[in-house]
Amino acid sequence: MQINRKVFVLLAILSLLVMSPIGLLLVVFLQEESIFNLFFSSSFSWVSQILIGTAYGIAGAAIATTLLKISFFAPVKSFFAETFKDIQLTIFDILLISIYVGIGEELLFRAGIQPFLGVWITSVVFVLAHGMYLDPRRLPFFVVGLFMILLSSGLGYLFEYVSITSAIVAHAVYDAISLGVIVKENTTQLSE
Repeated sequence: MQINRKVFVLLAILSLLVMSPIGLLLVVFLQEESIFNLFFSSSFSWVSQILIGTAYGIAGAAIATTLLKISFFAPVKSFFAETFKDIQLTIFDILLISIYVGIGEELLFRAGIQPFLGVWITSVVFVLAHGMYLDPRRLPFFVVGLFMILLSSGLGYLFEYVSITSAIVAHAVYDAISLGVIVKENTTQLSE
């Protein structure tokens, strides 16, 4: 399947429409928790939840985009450049994709799965679901995968100690910045 802008946006919409309900069903039927409690039981104010998530997402994206500037990670950077070279995403697309994926993946992995597997195993499963990152034969990808496990575990702890909202915001902010940097770099390289 050729990945283009429409397919990429469709995959994000499917993340929202498929992963979110599965996560919520796990919360309601297996954890016997209400959706209301999932979103409204935090001791943090909504503003605090959003600010904490935003700060975590910005910090994670800053570290990730800085890592990709190191020559050791050139194969990973090339992979992203090749993957995104024909996608032509707009700022609106990037924001939409980031929000939809942030909601879908966090409701499934953090709210739905993490209460059964714990923070660290869920983080490993999360990274495994994203593909080729944990193959030790591809050392740059493997190191990025280990970073993603750390980042994912941070999302897990945000969920446990702050709220699902904070984890969703962090994920969406991280994705928006990282995806924006990748798209911008590809656009710059194409115009040179």
